[in-house]
Amino acid sequence: LLLALGQEMKPGLSNNHLCKPTQVAVALDGTIFVSDGYCNSRIVKFGADGQYLGEAKVPHMASGATAVVHSVLLDECTDTVLVAAREAGKVHAF
Repeated sequence: LLLALGQEMKPGLSNNHLCKPTQVAVALDGTIFVSDGYCNSRIVKFGADGQYLGEAKVPHMASGATAVVHSVLLDECTDTVLVAAREAGKVHAF
């Protein structure tokens, strides 16, 4: 095992907890982006060493329901993180 993010069988919303993450994207510099979608509706950013660097919340749907984050993609040419929220039918750019 080279690196573990979150804590096994301990879901949460803190800097060192995830809740049903759906996808991971890794930048060329090793920065890690995790779509933490089913419980938290956020993208969490970690350094290559696993250190928490920040997060971005995905907006709620028009109905007020929490948007489930399903996918994360990096466009390093434009320094953009793209996030798919399937139920909302949207792709958010950060």
